[in-house]
Amino acid sequence: MNKIRDLIKTVYPGACWLIGGAMISANVYHYIGSIHTVGGASMQPAMNPGPALGQQPSKSFLEYLGRPPGPKRSSTEYREKVWVNKLGITLGNYTPLHGDIIVFRSPKHATRIAIKRVVGIEGDLIQPSKGMRDPEVIKKHHVWVESDNFRTTCRDSNEYGQLHVGMIVGKVEHFIWPRMFQKVPGKLLPVEFEQYLHDEEVRGLHLPPIPQPPGISPQED
Repeated sequence: MNKIRDLIKTVYPGACWLIGGAMISANVYHYIGSIHTVGGASMQPAMNPGPALGQQPSKSFLEYLGRPPGPKRSSTEYREKVWVNKLGITLGNYTPLHGDIIVFRSPKHATRIAIKRVVGIEGDLIQPSKGMRDPEVIKKHHVWVESDNFRTTCRDSNEYGQLHVGMIVGKVEHFIWPRMFQKVPGKLLPVEFEQYLHDEEVRGLHLPPIPQPPGISPQED
């Protein structure tokens, strides 16, 4: 009996620290902020530009730790990590602005998280950029979100319409990896985007459009 009591006394403090740490981590993740991995090409060239990082090192995180490099990724497989600020949502004082990149729950799949840029806020008159649709006024407590990449078929407000602000999880503040603590750049205009692709092709770093084979749904990221 004494041995069991001694064992409990030894394990109990460590268990308390472990449980306390897990609770703190969970609260930070849900209410303050978290790291989000951006997949796909929908937010290129602002995110996941792959070789377009220019002078940025192409090493993976494992390579920085001295591990053998994995298989080389194409630009469309490049996955950057960003910091998502959730504190404004938690406190209820975040107001979406034009150009904000937000992380939100997908209206099509509630369990999925998507990342897009705000291009329309409450009161704006928006002309959908895809399909033959009439302009619409953004309703109260709603925003209009779109991808940065004009050449991809992605799910955004052009498909599921206006997004209620209650679906927003947080705002992307800056990069975490590999562009450490850099601010996320703004969206390019269509003409600027085409010039960007042209320049990449000239440099031999062409980012091809992502084909959408039959049966493959558009990207959420």
